[in-house]
Amino acid sequence: EDLALAKEQIERCKGIISSMAARAGTLRPEQLQVQDAAAWLRGVRARWQALRPRASSRLILEDDAGAPLIMAEATLEQALVNLLNNAANAGDAEIEIRLTWDQAQLKIVIQDGGPGFPVEVLRQAGRAPLPPRNGGAGIGLLLAVSAIERLGGRIVLDNPASGDGRVRIELPIAYKVEE
Repeated sequence: EDLALAKEQIERCKGIISSMAARAGTLRPEQLQVQDAAAWLRGVRARWQALRPRASSRLILEDDAGAPLIMAEATLEQALVNLLNNAANAGDAEIEIRLTWDQAQLKIVIQDGGPGFPVEVLRQAGRAPLPPRNGGAGIGLLLAVSAIERLGGRIVLDNPASGDGRVRIELPIAYKVEE
């Protein structure tokens, strides 16, 4: 039974990696879809909720009408899905997803109601695979960090005073529309 589960997880990871590699290697910038960041995040959250209907989440937008435009890339969506899955696996509390931005940077903050990140996760911060747990293979954070860094961003993990785990994705706003 354990071997069957491990094989299933390996196949799933291979599929994710193959899909991400194929998309990253074949899409040219002119083929990427430019999309309002708030609308994109709403869509990602809706697709994720369809896969995890028992998970509860709340989306908080800084300003629904003034969100910057982003390149809606598949690897960015997969990174976000990995992080949302990790948050859902941390506990049953509602996950808060917050979108903010300024002139230079888009920020997506995911805060779960779990016990916070273990010290080894904070120390490694997506630089190495983690031990498998909660049915996962331990590479979701690693893949998310890789995808976000490839886009010029970064991921910051911390445990706020409330005791939850918090992930902050910071991405440069590289696409601006001239008015």
